[in-house]
Amino acid sequence: MHGTFDATPVVTSPGGVLKAGAYGGSSSIAPATWIEIYGTNLATNLASGEGHTWGGDDFKGAQAPTSLGGTTVTIGGTSAFVDFVSPGQVNAQVPSGVATGFQPVVVTTFGGASTAFNANVKATEPGILAPPVFKLAAGQYVAALLSDGTTFVLPPGTAPGVATARAKPGDIILVYGVGFGPVTPDIAGGLIVQQANSLPNFAASIGGVNAEVKFAGLVAGFLGLYQFNIVVPQVSANDASPFVFTLGGVAGTQKLILPVGN
Repeated sequence: MHGTFDATPVVTSPGGVLKAGAYGGSSSIAPATWIEIYGTNLATNLASGEGHTWGGDDFKGAQAPTSLGGTTVTIGGTSAFVDFVSPGQVNAQVPSGVATGFQPVVVTTFGGASTAFNANVKATEPGILAPPVFKLAAGQYVAALLSDGTTFVLPPGTAPGVATARAKPGDIILVYGVGFGPVTPDIAGGLIVQQANSLPNFAASIGGVNAEVKFAGLVAGFLGLYQFNIVVPQVSANDASPFVFTLGGVAGTQKLILPVGN
C-alpha cells in the first residue's frame, strides 16, 4: 500500500497557541510576549522528535531571527521571532505592534503554510514565572530567587540537590515574568535588551501586605524577560503566603504563594 505524506504544518485547535506555560499558559497573548505553538509538522527538516533552539549565529547583532530551521511564524501578518522549533512545538516571541483582538497565527515550513489559528491578542497578558515543577502540596510557588541569585525561595528540603530557603522580612527576592507590556524607554520585541529601562505601574504584595518594588523592567541580555526586585514586607511566617501582583491596578490571574520565615 502506497500513500503520500502531507508535510503541511498543522496548529492544534483549540489550544494550539498559548502564552508560555511556565508563566501561566493562558490562551490570550500580547505583543512582545513569549508563546508556545503546538501541532504537527511544525519543523520538517529535523529528525523525528528532534528540536532546535536558536544560537548566537542565528542573530544579526542584537536582532533575533524570524526563521529557524526553515520554520517561520507570522502573527497578524507580522513576523515573530522564533526561539525553538520541533515537529510538535514552536516557541516564539510575538512582535511588537500587533493589533489587539483576534489575529491569525500562521506557521510556515518547507512543507507549506498552516491554516491560520486565531489567537486573542491583548495589550498586556502578564505572567510570573511559576513552572509546574514548583507546584507542591501547598500550592503553586513562584520561581523566586534570593538576592544571591542561586537560592530558590522554597521551604527547605522540598527540592533535593537545590539550594532553597524561606524568604525573611527585609530580604530582596528576584521574580521574573513575561507579557507586562512596554517599558521606558521602549524596547521592541526581537531585540536583545542592552539599555537600562523600567516598567511603570507594577506592584506586588506578599501575605496581604504591600511590598516595596526596588526594580521592575526588562533584563539586560535577554528578550522579553522582566525582572522584579521585591522587598519582603513584615508579615507572619507562613509557608504559603499569597503572592499577588498588579499591573496598572489590575491583579494577575495566577494563584501564587511564597514561603516566608522569621
